Amino acid sequence: MYDLIGDIHGHADELVQLLETLGYEKGEGAYQRSDRKVIFLGDFIDRGPKIRQVLEIVRPNSDFAKEIGEWQKSNNQVSPDLVQLRSALRVKVGIPP
Repeated sequence: MYDLIGDIHGHADELVQLLETLGYEKGEGAYQRSDRKVIFLGDFIDRGPKIRQVLEIVRPNSDFAKEIGEWQKSNNQVSPDLVQLRSALRVKVGIPP
């Protein structure tokens, strides 16, 4: 099972809060769960107060981020379910849509 997270925009504190809410724990340099995998979808650093910290959180999962980015390019679309999921996650941590 996967958790998809996108549109982080340099908000590291909110990202950590979301990961912890989803049950991830920091270990071996990355946030992990034994039964799930986080996939970061993009828009990590284009604005926001903690760009470096976001990169430190996202970097251990960079292979998954690249795979999703390539998938989106090749399909030239994002599923409606993914759009709903991203909106729900943003609301959960208090980031305006």
